Amino acid sequence: SLFSPETLLNPIASFIYTSKLLPFVLFFRFFYEKFQAKIDVLEKILYAFAQYICLASALTLTGIIKPASEMISAESFGIKNAVYFSGLFGAPHAASSYCCIAILILLNGFLIRYYKSKFSKVFNASLLIVAFIAVFKAYVRTGWLMLVIGLFCLVDFKTVNAKRILAYLFCILLGIGGILYFYNNNIAFRNRINGVNIYQTRNPDGIELGGSGRTAFWLNGISNWANNDGIYQVFFGSGYTKVTENNLKSTGMKVFSHNLFVDTLAQHGIIGFILLLTVFFSLYHFIVRISRGSPYKRLCLGAYWSNIIFALFQ
Repeated sequence: SLFSPETLLNPIASFIYTSKLLPFVLFFRFFYEKFQAKIDVLEKILYAFAQYICLASALTLTGIIKPASEMISAESFGIKNAVYFSGLFGAPHAASSYCCIAILILLNGFLIRYYKSKFSKVFNASLLIVAFIAVFKAYVRTGWLMLVIGLFCLVDFKTVNAKRILAYLFCILLGIGGILYFYNNNIAFRNRINGVNIYQTRNPDGIELGGSGRTAFWLNGISNWANNDGIYQVFFGSGYTKVTENNLKSTGMKVFSHNLFVDTLAQHGIIGFILLLTVFFSLYHFIVRISRGSPYKRLCLGAYWSNIIFALFQ
């Protein structure tokens, strides 16, 4: 980020942007060094994290606590009198993704029989219901896809038997039935599935703005990198400002690319793109290596692939 040409024009903004990325690395390293031999402590932190997300969502869903930001109106997507659930997270995508991860964590607790008492089982099952409602009411398609991918990763195919196959089939049929019901009876859900929004008309440049404009954002990001001003920008990108300004010109919206990989290529060039891929590949191998034989391996992989989905669309 600091090598981007934009740093010369706007050094303070570039420094702040870079600084925002550092806590993720520092916290990861801190937890790994401090708790790698304290599995029981890590488990308590993990489940408390998921429970907090669900309890916070319950308080905002019931209106006991006002959200960090107002419930975001969904009328721009052709949904009259509908709002996105944002909870305490300030935005529906954040709320949806956090609740998805909370669902995976709490479900994993049931799969590995982490909950011992009847109270803990009922309590966490209730929180699961809250999290599912929050994910649905966020009306974020990315979140729904994240959840499907994450749940698929939790399935242990090595232990599949006739009883479990019937259970899986029941869950699949229940899910399909729920989708059909809401599709026919919930306008907000139907419009989000179909991608109905105010951006579906063509703009003056002839770019189709379907899928909330994402296709156009991706094309702009790739074009921004390919048609750069020099070889330096091929390797180090052109920065955040130019990406958003290009989107403003062609789509009327000053936004980033809504795809981490495209955004990284456009903003930080081929070097930044390679570094990003290296991070994801390294993290995957780290998970596979360190969780070998662990009851949390499928949860880690579920969270990993859910995060990949989030990166592809947000």
